[in-house]
Amino acid sequence: MNENKKTHRAREARLTIDCSADQKKKIKMLAAEKEMTITDFMLQLVEEKYSWCPIGLSHIPNEESVKSIEASERGEGLKNFNSMNELYKDLGI
Repeated sequence: MNENKKTHRAREARLTIDCSADQKKKIKMLAAEKEMTITDFMLQLVEEKYSWCPIGLSHIPNEESVKSIEASERGEGLKNFNSMNELYKDLGI
């Protein structure tokens, strides 16, 4: 098993790439050379090229963020708004 493989993906989304059969073969061969799935290979490419992105695949939330996420998952501190104007008013903007 490749050490670069991401073993946990909290939330997954399906992406589709339109390419020719030849392009798919090239991608598949490049991934196979690294003993990776096409998905993991493509995700690694994105991570390498866009590592500056603050919400990268390797982002690990700090302690304050983890506590906030856990509280919201329990339904604590959540607010509901009937319109964007209500949200903006609550935010003071």
